[in-house]
Amino acid sequence: MQWRLILIIGILLLIATASIIHAQSTYTTTHFIIYNLANASQTFIQNLANDLENAYNLYTSKGMKMAPPCSGTQYTIYVVPSISGNEAGVTYWEYTYSSSTYQVINACVLYINISASITMQWLEVTAYHELVHVSQEAYLQNATIIKAYPWYFEANPEGFAEYYTQYCAFTIEYFQNQLYEVDPYSYNHAAIQNYEDSAFFYWLLSIGMNPATIMQNVFTTSTVNVPWLNNYYTQYLLSLVHGQNLCGKTYYPTWQTITFTSSGTQSITISLQGLSAQYYEIELPGAGSLEIIVSGGTVQSNLLMNQVFRVSNTTLYMAVVNPTTSSETITLTINYNQGLTIKVISGSYNITSQTLITTLLIEENGTPISGTVTINGNSYTANNGYVTVQFNDVTWGNYIINVMYGGNQGVTSINLQQPTITNHPGQLYITQSSHGYIYVTINNPNTINLVTSMLISVPPTTLLKPSLNLTFNKNLNLNPGPNKIPIYFTVVSPVQGSMTIYLYIGPNTSITAGTQITPVTVSIINATYNWSNNKTQVVINGGPAGQLITNLNGLSGIININYTTYVLAQLNIRIPQPLLTNTSIEPIIIT
Repeated sequence: MQWRLILIIGILLLIATASIIHAQSTYTTTHFIIYNLANASQTFIQNLANDLENAYNLYTSKGMKMAPPCSGTQYTIYVVPSISGNEAGVTYWEYTYSSSTYQVINACVLYINISASITMQWLEVTAYHELVHVSQEAYLQNATIIKAYPWYFEANPEGFAEYYTQYCAFTIEYFQNQLYEVDPYSYNHAAIQNYEDSAFFYWLLSIGMNPATIMQNVFTTSTVNVPWLNNYYTQYLLSLVHGQNLCGKTYYPTWQTITFTSSGTQSITISLQGLSAQYYEIELPGAGSLEIIVSGGTVQSNLLMNQVFRVSNTTLYMAVVNPTTSSETITLTINYNQGLTIKVISGSYNITSQTLITTLLIEENGTPISGTVTINGNSYTANNGYVTVQFNDVTWGNYIINVMYGGNQGVTSINLQQPTITNHPGQLYITQSSHGYIYVTINNPNTINLVTSMLISVPPTTLLKPSLNLTFNKNLNLNPGPNKIPIYFTVVSPVQGSMTIYLYIGPNTSITAGTQITPVTVSIINATYNWSNNKTQVVINGGPAGQLITNLNGLSGIININYTTYVLAQLNIRIPQPLLTNTSIEPIIIT
């Protein structure tokens, strides 16, 4: 059922063959002319004619567009003894496109081959499948996508065909071959996996989506990677925890089992391809609270992530889905408590002293506790559920917090991950009058604050003094997520070298980011005075910083030459009063 492309050079062969083909027996319907080249039975031909007309009428009644035949008003169908590759049907078509933009100019259907060796049931599926290819051609707008022939070119028609005929074959193999664990974009052209991914398009129709809407959103794009499609495929993977009904039978993914026999913590590392999922059955000894903490990547789930929730069922089914088109490796830390529910309300981790301070909310059967509670072997007093605790000698990784109260035990954890650092700009061009900001972005991947410090070294002058004066906060309290730290600088002396930013991630260890410092000479290329608005446009040669443009009110004054996040140079300009009303003259620079 692969949709093959016929080059224009092949048309001559087709025309030469056509005169012979027309001598064979034919069967004509409203939209199709069928040539029986395989001496197939009259029943086969009649059924094929009915299936094609039924599919055409169904699709067009739902708003699907159909590409026209290349000649005449009816589509040409050839019934042949067999097709290479054990294909049931092949649609041949041609198109023209712009060689500069790859925009499709026009396209049409040459003919469709149908194998006479297939069963009557497969004949119906094949008719419905091939006519979706005819529809695809009416939507496609970019030749790049056609040449790439990604997975959805075959998954789409097979999913539609099996849904509307209620004959499920390839859709079932999606579950048998566990393709929910495989990135669909890893296959293209006629790979068998593309047909098996048809279960997704079957699902789109089963949730009530109009087929014309699907065709419009998938096949009119200019990129192989389709965000609309990816979003719905993610929803599909999440829905599989409830199974998928295919032709009257429900199919489920393969479950991996996570078992708790009492309160405790378990961690698992999961590697996911792009747009893929893994599925878990969580077995619990009884009702309680559950917290699933994600670290290391981006995933979605049908269960709540990164927050505590109560459970009454002893069996939970969890989908872990990668919604991105890149591979992800994540760690799930699962905290289960039977009697106590423990939530981390706030906290901070001091990196250099390795102390963790956190405020916990502890509940027993849904009621906040008050009184003495034992946490990691030490006694504390909880007030209306809240207790603040300091832990010492805490290092990066998963820190377990065990709680005992009134004979009940609970556990939670905080997964401490190291921050990352970047800076902008990475290249600093300077003159004696340069000043402004360098920005450091520190990403805190944790759910609590990080307390640390930052140091900066700059190239020394010939007198061994710092070449830049810097103003910034040395001590940092980093909120979860990205933190943008401004560093203000002025130039003592333009010196070439590297500025290094040190961010402490331990008592004696740090990570770094760097900025290359390069002195430049700034010169004026030209200045143009506009009499009507009393402004002078000054064009500056900034050397490696490139050509820069700034405006001056009137004919004289101080101008700042801005570059990225700072002032590259400050110039005092005076232009003599012009004698003409409109002229361009050389400026005088007052040093």
